[in-house]
Amino acid sequence: MNKDFITKQSNETYDIKVSVVQFIEDDVVIVYCPSLDLSGYGNSDFEAQESFKTVLHEYIRYASDKGTLDEDLREHGWVRLKTKNPSMTPPAMTDLLAMNENFRRIFNTQSSYQKYDTPVMQVAMN
Repeated sequence: MNKDFITKQSNETYDIKVSVVQFIEDDVVIVYCPSLDLSGYGNSDFEAQESFKTVLHEYIRYASDKGTLDEDLREHGWVRLKTKNPSMTPPAMTDLLAMNENFRRIFNTQSSYQKYDTPVMQVAMN
C-alpha cells in the first residue's frame, strides 16, 4: 500500500491515489479504503466505486475546509516523508491490520475480496 498518496497541488486541488478492497456483504458491493477508514457501497461494482469517489471527495473537501486534513491523516497513521513535501503517505498494510479493526475483520472474514489501487484522482475544492 506504499504507493498511495494524497498531495496538495494548490489551495484548490489535491491529487489522491489510495488502495481499496472491494467485497460483497449482504448482497451489497462495498468499496473500503483501510488507510482512511472510508467506504462506498452500491448494488453493482460501478455504483460502489462511484459512491466511494463521492465519499472520498467529500471527506477531502470537508477536512480541507475545516483545516483538519493533516491532523486527521496523521491520526490514521499517514506521514509526511519530508517536512516541506506536500504529499502524505499511509501506513503499511501490517500496521493497518494491527490498528484498524474494520480492515482486520474484512481481511479475516471475507473469503472473496479484491484489492486494487484507485487511479490518481484530482479533487477540486469548489
